[in-house]
Amino acid sequence: MGGAAVTDLHMESGVRLFDQAGFSARVRDRIRACGLTYRSAGELVGVNYGVIFRVCRGHAPPVEAYLRLKGWLDEHDEWD
Repeated sequence: MGGAAVTDLHMESGVRLFDQAGFSARVRDRIRACGLTYRSAGELVGVNYGVIFRVCRGHAPPVEAYLRLKGWLDEHDEWD
């Protein structure tokens, strides 16, 4: 039932619940700003570098990776 509610919200409002392109851009920008490689970013965040690579190419991350990346992005946004 919860899944249907999310789907209905998306369909009714026309608003995407996850901005995949925007999230990918934020991850890419943060990696560049920190001077990291995909591998070093993955080690820092706690996800496989392959996940970082795929996210930076526009793919949606698995939930655990999303939460780790989002926390890392939010943490760094506080410093800006």
